Amino acid sequence: MHADWIQSIERQLAEVPPGCLLESPVSQVPRLHRPGPHWAGRGRVETFSLFPGLTLSHLCFQSETFSHRHAALTPAWKSPTAAGGGWAGR
Repeated sequence: MHADWIQSIERQLAEVPPGCLLESPVSQVPRLHRPGPHWAGRGRVETFSLFPGLTLSHLCFQSETFSHRHAALTPAWKSPTAAGGGWAGR
């Protein structure tokens, strides 16, 4: 069982060079980049649009460590639908 999931990850990352991350954002061309100068692993992030405003990200990494953080798209205080702010109640 242990070897099965390791082989599955290796197959998914076969086209990604060591030290690189392949990102496939929704409706955009995939891009390959290096997340950091000392990162020796490899990874892939695929993003799928499920419904308007709802996405699913599939992450696959082969590394000792990796830190990943999504940037906020719209802060809640700027959102026109946030309760008590923006356009709400107007």
